[in-house]
Amino acid sequence: MKNYIILIRKADFADLYKYGYLYINKERVVSFDCSIEKLSDRENLFNKLFEFTNPFDYTFAYLLVHYRKDELSNRLNIEDVQHVFALDEEAQKELSISLDEKINIENPIWPKFIQNLKIKMDIEASKNGAENIWKILKIKDNLDKYYKVIGDPIIKEIYNELYLGKRPSGDLSIWVYLLRYERHSFYPSETIGYFFDAIHVFVNFLSKKENDSIDDMEIAVFSFLKRLNKKLAYNEIINAIKNSEECRGFIKKMGDVTSICYIEVAPLFFILKRLFIEGFDLHKDKANDYLKHSSKFGESYYWAIYLLGIVLGYDKTYDCLYEQLHLPIFKPLTSTKTEINNKDVFASNNNRGKAQTQKEELKKQSEVTRNNNDNKVDTFEEQLNQNIKSPDESINCQKPYLFKHRNNGYIRTTISVDVMINITRVQAEQKLKQVFNIEHFYDEQWNTINELLQGKRILLIERTGFGKSLCYQFPAILFDGITVIFSPLIALMRDQVQNLVRKGIPAQCINSEQTSEENEQAINDAILGKIKILYIAPERQENQEWIEATRRMNLSMVVIDEAHTISVWGHDFRPAFRRIVNLVNLLPKDMPVLATTATATLRVQNDIEQQIGGELKTIRGNLVRENFNLYVGSTER
Repeated sequence: MKNYIILIRKADFADLYKYGYLYINKERVVSFDCSIEKLSDRENLFNKLFEFTNPFDYTFAYLLVHYRKDELSNRLNIEDVQHVFALDEEAQKELSISLDEKINIENPIWPKFIQNLKIKMDIEASKNGAENIWKILKIKDNLDKYYKVIGDPIIKEIYNELYLGKRPSGDLSIWVYLLRYERHSFYPSETIGYFFDAIHVFVNFLSKKENDSIDDMEIAVFSFLKRLNKKLAYNEIINAIKNSEECRGFIKKMGDVTSICYIEVAPLFFILKRLFIEGFDLHKDKANDYLKHSSKFGESYYWAIYLLGIVLGYDKTYDCLYEQLHLPIFKPLTSTKTEINNKDVFASNNNRGKAQTQKEELKKQSEVTRNNNDNKVDTFEEQLNQNIKSPDESINCQKPYLFKHRNNGYIRTTISVDVMINITRVQAEQKLKQVFNIEHFYDEQWNTINELLQGKRILLIERTGFGKSLCYQFPAILFDGITVIFSPLIALMRDQVQNLVRKGIPAQCINSEQTSEENEQAINDAILGKIKILYIAPERQENQEWIEATRRMNLSMVVIDEAHTISVWGHDFRPAFRRIVNLVNLLPKDMPVLATTATATLRVQNDIEQQIGGELKTIRGNLVRENFNLYVGSTER
């Protein structure tokens, strides 16, 4: 009997398990003559297996199958399979949940090689993002000169830092510090704020570490910016800096670091990144104006666009490129435009006309709103003076949308959300007594609940024992749809579900301690609207079954419990949990979102606020526990 190993898709393995056999491509099979334990040292086997692997977003999409057979053939039988290996630890957890619980998903063989492969794929995707934008905008400038300055080594360094969960520090390129920068200071929302960001990045580079704040540093150009009129346009700020004797020394430092005009490129990159963060889309309101007027800045514009392409990658640029190319597989142009405008990929043929009518009505509403707006922005320069917002934010949608984000597999579709629930505190406390047997809310509890009932986004920072869970459980029973709560604490979610059920509130949870049948039942009940509250462990959000289910749920509110876990500055930061923000950031702006924590320093608070975005309101209570005392005494040895 000979030993073989093959890389197959998770879906193909599911078919193999279900039907007992699978036809395979013999050329993708690799034989080996060593023990399983020694496979990890055989890099040549890994290279053969993954030589022609297509790009993939998640490692749980594939798995490695070891089987034994007398002779190699194109048919793989389930009884020949000896071992099933996940590609990495994260995939192992997911596959253990999503595949039949009897299947033993073994430890990954080549986790380090897999990580390097993913980094290589991400680098290629980033470069392809720049190529796509070059094609979309028909830029004639040769990309090679940009690759030579900001190419594979710098992009690889960025992804190395990301995969290791590290923040930039040490002797790294200025472009690494720029592309990994996250705003933690309260800079103005106007265009000038992006210049503060640019200076902040450069100071980080000079000090070889990320600084939370540079306010207390004596930086001439920073002080100069503070004195400028916040309403100045981009080119006016550039001219003011270049003509200032006070800023000349700092600008020279920038020139010593890079031949690229950093003070022009960095702010422009931040502006464009803010505009296109959800994807490069020429249909965005004012998008063409931004690009047209930005192009007046010549070389700096091309560098900013190149950096934008690197950040967006292939994933957030191919839609726009394909639409422009109008691929042969596309429907006739008139039909395609209707589909694109609709954005309702789940609408049936009978509903498409209605959906299009709703879209047109919303468009008319937004046009009326803009025409009646005294602060209407007409020009690029004027718009640069204001906080850049997605055009969707100016439309008062009667039916919000679940988002479209291919990195996490979610698709944009209509959902029903009850917002703006008007109820007095007296009425609410009558309901509170009836359901929870509690007489009154704390003031901070009621303030939080009232904001959520108005469709607001709230960060609630309160001590343990305050009753934060009531702040989402109570509004959840008033909403028509389901409230989804991401919680990393399995024991806590189990206890809360039991307490809610005892009170007559239908609630369930999804986590790794339950059987696959129990998790499936919870998902089905959520889709059918049989429950009001669903707790889910954050790791489950990448499970394909969960992703499919969210498209069909009547979602009313999203809650992030223990929100400090999404912050890199939090004491319990977990990189996988930060992906929750991908969901939250693309939810409708009038959908209630609540993030709760009892352990948020100001730095953590700022990080959470920046990630969740929107018109987030922070309610911070007194974290002092009066029933706790700390005594310090001396002892004798």
